[in-house]
Amino acid sequence: LEKTEKEIQMLDRLYSLFVHVITTINGYGEFFWVDVLQQIDQMTEAVLQFQASCRKLPKSLRGWPAFRDLKKKIDDFLEILPL
Repeated sequence: LEKTEKEIQMLDRLYSLFVHVITTINGYGEFFWVDVLQQIDQMTEAVLQFQASCRKLPKSLRGWPAFRDLKKKIDDFLEILPL
């Protein structure tokens, strides 16, 4: 039972971060290009914080498909962010 509770807590951390990342990145897609240029530093900082949060997740989660999807979403966005 304790193992299940620990897994639920870890998954809550993973999925909470996942939802936050998806919501934020999808919100960036609604910016006008003029706004993107003004917000690029804030966008970069936010995504770098997501990357750091992802790295701080327990190592036992790294094998989960949701972790790999989250990491890929963050890495892909960082790759295109410098525009």
